Order: sequence, then C-alpha cells, then structure tokens
Amino acid sequence: MGTIEEDGFLSEDIQTWIEKHHDYNCQIFNLCKKINKLAQNLLLSLEPEKTNGQKILASILFSRVISHFQGIYILAERGMVAESRSLLRGMLDATFSVVALSKNENLVCEFVNDDLWQRMKCLNSFCNLPKDIKKRHRVRSSKLKTLVESIQKEIDEKNIKPLTSEYLAQKADMLGHYNTLFVILSSSIHSRARDMTQYLGEGEIDDLEALKWGPDVKGLDNILLSACDCIFISARNITNLFNIQNLHESFQENWVLYEKLLGNTA
Repeated sequence: MGTIEEDGFLSEDIQTWIEKHHDYNCQIFNLCKKINKLAQNLLLSLEPEKTNGQKILASILFSRVISHFQGIYILAERGMVAESRSLLRGMLDATFSVVALSKNENLVCEFVNDDLWQRMKCLNSFCNLPKDIKKRHRVRSSKLKTLVESIQKEIDEKNIKPLTSEYLAQKADMLGHYNTLFVILSSSIHSRARDMTQYLGEGEIDDLEALKWGPDVKGLDNILLSACDCIFISARNITNLFNIQNLHESFQENWVLYEKLLGNTA
C-alpha cells in the first residue's frame, strides 16, 4: 500500500493521522468511546415484547443511531470531515425517528403506512426508466401501472401522508436540531457549492494546485460532539420507553463531561 498521496485514505499511513487526530481531540474521542460502550450495553439489554410495535421499531432505530455513531467515529479519526458530516445527517434523521416513536405510540401505524409511499416512489422510478433499459431487464410497464394504481388507491382510501424528516423532528420535539444542524448538513449530502469551499486552498478557485484534500482535523470536534448529542438524546428516550434506570444514570455522568467539552469548543 502506498502513501497518502498515492492511495489517499486507503493508505497504511493513515494510522499516523489517526494517532494525530486522537491526540488533538483526546478528550472527545475518549468520551465517544465511553458512551458508545454504554449505548451498546443499552441496546443489548432491550427486550421488546413481540406484540409491542413501538418498542420493536424504537429498538431497531436505536441500533441504527448507534451504528451511524460508530461510523462517524471511524471516519472522524481518519480525518474524513466531509464524509463524517454526511453520515451525521443520517444519524440525525434516525434520531428524529427513534425519539418521535419513543414519545408517540401512534406513530407506529404511520411508519408502517409510509412504506406504501416508499413503494410508490420506487415504482414510479421504474415506470420512468428509458425504454431500452426496460426492455433489457424485461420490465413490464402494464404490470407496473397496475401496481401503482393499486397502491395509490390504498393511499387515497386511508388518507396516508408521507413521513418527512421535519414532521418526525416536530414529533420528537427536535425542531431546533432540524432547523439548524440538519438543514446545514443538507449541502454535505447533496454536494452543494457552499460545502465545496472546504476543499479550496488560499489560491483562486480555478487553481487546481490549491485544492485541499486528504486527512483534516478542522471541525472534527463539532462533528463528534453533535454525534454524542444524538446518542444522549436517543438513549434518554429509549431508557424512558423501557423504564430503565441504571444506564440512564451512567449516561448522565458522561453528559456532564459532554457539556464541559461543548463549552470548550464554543
């Protein structure tokens, strides 16, 4: 395996950068490790009843929040700032869902019904495929049309509305997170112009030699602390839903350290 210049983030030399980033944000990475272990223990302790859709869905979504958190940690320690920002937005979306579900049992039905909208979107995409692709994959337009009409009829009869991130954030009492961090991170997901400025050096925009790339430490602290915030919020609502106390207290101890570190980055 070559150098960072030759192989980028796949280089064996990335280990040097991992150590550098851990040294630079030592306290934050240590906090992440602590609450990750607590979150894992909490997840493994959950025993939702087979007939309790709310707890089952909340447990699944909580596991998604945790895996997103671990993914952000792995990306952040390698200095993959843009990539960790993209994953953080996904973590926020999962957090809205798990918190909203934990607080509102009636959302279970809405989650199930939303699948009709998702199926409709996929089918409409297939319907809009170019003719040559349809022919190559033997896509039958008549069959697709029948399925679309059937699903649309069920949607209309049940008056089903699609679930949106904003709606779930509202149900989770997290509109503050939605209207700030979530909206800001949209440019990272969709590769908009403002998010591209992080790749520019000191020179002109068309000066290719001035483009910045590779491992970076700038902004990692805010990304990791925002991810920690999602873990804390999700865990707090999961422990309330399952009426768990012991781990709740352990999370609270680390919350004090989180607030201290948050103050240091302000």
